[in-house]
Amino acid sequence: MQKLDGSDQLNKLEEVGAWLRRRLPDLLVESQVPGAAVAVQAGDEWVESAAGVLSTATGVDATVDSLFQIGSITKVMTATLVMQLADEGRLDLDAPVRAVLPEFRIADEEAARGITTRHLLSHVAGFEGDIFTDTGKGDDCLEKYLGVLRDVPQLFEPGAMFSYNNAGYCVLGRIVEVLREEPLHLGQRRDPGAGQPAARRAAHRPGRAAGTVQPQPPSGVPAHRGLGGAGRVGTDVPGRLRNGSAHVRHRRGGQTDPGEFTEDPARDLRVHAP
Repeated sequence: MQKLDGSDQLNKLEEVGAWLRRRLPDLLVESQVPGAAVAVQAGDEWVESAAGVLSTATGVDATVDSLFQIGSITKVMTATLVMQLADEGRLDLDAPVRAVLPEFRIADEEAARGITTRHLLSHVAGFEGDIFTDTGKGDDCLEKYLGVLRDVPQLFEPGAMFSYNNAGYCVLGRIVEVLREEPLHLGQRRDPGAGQPAARRAAHRPGRAAGTVQPQPPSGVPAHRGLGGAGRVGTDVPGRLRNGSAHVRHRRGGQTDPGEFTEDPARDLRVHAP
């Protein structure tokens, strides 16, 4: 592949930006998606575009700084926080989870004793992972969530195979809380008033009938706070670029601010309830 110099790269990026602005509205119509925001970055430059509406009920336009729930991309933030603790020497990825959370229990006691943080990170812990019990909105929600797992069955021996595990990332969130000695605040500054109003975030999901889109109320966040480590962060396009760029620079040995990996302008959706 031919490597582009700076000017060629910028010209190509501008072409991409023009294409995005021209095609995105039509692509939304073709895909029956109410609204979207898209960005493409090359080096330190990027282009961005938005089209459509955040809600067919309100008609509020989608913009590049609108919030979209990013679902399980949240797990990248959780994993980053865990790896920062490992880099600091405060967490051994191959030690049992109980080294940090002695109260960790599942139905299979032998498995519970052997499950490690690395197992959780890699989705190979082996216990049932689709546990979506609401444990409230308080700062103790992840601590309570841990208690919900006591009767969860073990499906296979830890490390034997891959099986996507949302619950495991909630446990990782609790590990971060305990070692940092503060509640998990993925993607937000300590000031909870920094969030956008409900009207500025996407509130749609695909309907049950093929090709339909159903409006959702702004407060209808499908993931409660206890699932914070697995998938409830809302973010905008600049936030995703900033987080992604931080990881790339870190991998290449560049300087990064630890907060760039997980914070501003990404925000925990719980601060946006009207």
